[in-house]
Amino acid sequence: MLNDESLSQIVTSPTFRKANGNTTNTLDLIITDSRNRLSCLSESSPLGSSEQAHISLSFKIEIANEIKEQFFSNKYAYKRGDFGQMQLELDRKNWGELFENKNIEQCYDEFLNTYNSLCDKFIPKFKQKINKRKPSWINPELAKLIKKKKSLWHQLRASGGKNRSLEQSYTSVKREIEKKSRDSIRLFEKSLADDKLNPKRLYAYVNEKQKVKMRITSITNDSGVSTTNRNEIADTLNKHFSSVFVNEESSRPMKK
Repeated sequence: MLNDESLSQIVTSPTFRKANGNTTNTLDLIITDSRNRLSCLSESSPLGSSEQAHISLSFKIEIANEIKEQFFSNKYAYKRGDFGQMQLELDRKNWGELFENKNIEQCYDEFLNTYNSLCDKFIPKFKQKINKRKPSWINPELAKLIKKKKSLWHQLRASGGKNRSLEQSYTSVKREIEKKSRDSIRLFEKSLADDKLNPKRLYAYVNEKQKVKMRITSITNDSGVSTTNRNEIADTLNKHFSSVFVNEESSRPMKK
């Protein structure tokens, strides 16, 4: 039944302790949609003071992927720029004096510095995410509709939600996006299934859909202590691989 629902049961050892000290029956289960969610699973003393009791289980569970550091770039909002004042400032400049005794490259640098400073003064900036990646199945038509939907939403909010014409347009675009998204996903997944020569596309899509990426979340070191610290995990792996590394030069038999 679990396999039919793409679920996994993690606990494999007995979890019920009888009065004679023997552990029998796996009565405590941990069911998850991804084994990658769980780490540091361990058993502890039974719960309560009863002679017959359930062994307690402790573990760490990852709800979602770690939020990656977001990077932003400052961009000019040209539509909100005061180009009239910017033009006046440019007209007031004494370019003959600024360019006097300078070669072409120096004149260009002078103009560019002036232009950039005026842009900063008269054109507002906004921050834009540069590491945001859209799903693979979104085509240009869908991207255009999504942009239109966002624009209509901002207009609707600005009207206080009282503009019925905007509300109808927003609802219509929203429904169109839902329909075209289903169609686009189906066509994209069909293209993946038909692309026998490039399985990497399928693997990339599967990884994209995973809520929790497959990675080493915890490790037990030589002392038997589990750790989730990234640096300690890296050190433990480094020590292990160093211990099994074979130096080919030293392993060669000496020639007599």
